[in-house]
Amino acid sequence: MAAKRKPRVSQPSADEQSPESAAMVLPSGGWLGIDIGGANLKVSDGDQFACSEPFALWQQPQRLASAIAKLLDRSPPFRQLAVTMTGELCDCFLTREEGVCRILEQLTLVVPSPWVRVYGVGGKWYSVPQAARNPWSVAASNWDALARYVASLFPEVQGLLVDIGSTTTDLIPLGDGKPQTTASTDSQRLQERQLVYCGVQRTPIASLVDVLPLHGTDCPVMAESFATTEDVYLWKGWLEEDEEDCDTSDRRPKTKEHAGYRLARMVGEDGASLAPSDLDAIADAIIDAQAGRIAEAMDRQRRGLGARSCETLFLAGHAPFLMDQVLRKIAWKPSLVDLEQLWGAKQSRCAPSLAVCRLAIQSSELSE
Repeated sequence: MAAKRKPRVSQPSADEQSPESAAMVLPSGGWLGIDIGGANLKVSDGDQFACSEPFALWQQPQRLASAIAKLLDRSPPFRQLAVTMTGELCDCFLTREEGVCRILEQLTLVVPSPWVRVYGVGGKWYSVPQAARNPWSVAASNWDALARYVASLFPEVQGLLVDIGSTTTDLIPLGDGKPQTTASTDSQRLQERQLVYCGVQRTPIASLVDVLPLHGTDCPVMAESFATTEDVYLWKGWLEEDEEDCDTSDRRPKTKEHAGYRLARMVGEDGASLAPSDLDAIADAIIDAQAGRIAEAMDRQRRGLGARSCETLFLAGHAPFLMDQVLRKIAWKPSLVDLEQLWGAKQSRCAPSLAVCRLAIQSSELSE
């Protein structure tokens, strides 16, 4: 059924329908950017429209085409689709190559292949067949798109781009109008501490702390997926509640009350046995641990750039409240460029899709 769904795509001319002509000349207008992740799908037209929708790719990869079609149905009309991805690492795929190919296969059930351009690390663009033949070049490329676009806006600035998302935090040094890193794969970026695998929603609590405060002393945490960081920020009131959303550890709603029960289980208690002050202490300890992990990685990147010359912090994502905690831990008072203020909250949350869209527009304009 997914193949029969038709997004609102502006029809190209007969010449533009040719794969050969599409590969040589891309129109400068009518672009839409899409970021296909393992947990979320994000689109942006690089201007007024942006949308992020949760989609658990690892649970239902065969439904990706349908999920993309529904999202594109809500998007403005477009003539070309700029693609970046991170979902290829989901464990529903045996290898990264399989992941890239399956994602492209699902995507082209919805959007014809000649209208698609896939972004690769280093700023190179690929057709769908080329991307399938070069999976390591296009895999996990969204951070590079965002960093390259932001750096192009501030070519004279040396600074650090930090993108805090639901699952991960990217820390990319910028300078001379481009990303200042030799790391390209996920494993290399993890080793360089430019990818910190914690975010504000999906990170299991047991991956951040070994002990938590309970009645004035430390209590070892249970190595279970009873709660995630989303529960911490729901409890603190820093994320919005949603009684209709039950995509949580216990399949109960995303509310402060249920978040408290989930957090309590991490120390072998439940929401009825702990006072709000106990849960406050637990939440604060987790925030401190998460902020400390990100702060340590930020310090490493600043030292790499030269701490004195690294003057600017570019902030993307949807967790400025966490960055406030991080900056309290390091002796750095940077000039802040908040991309949420620059682009708006929706575009900042979907920043890689905005970036890949605008890079595609720039690339097509240069080729004309």
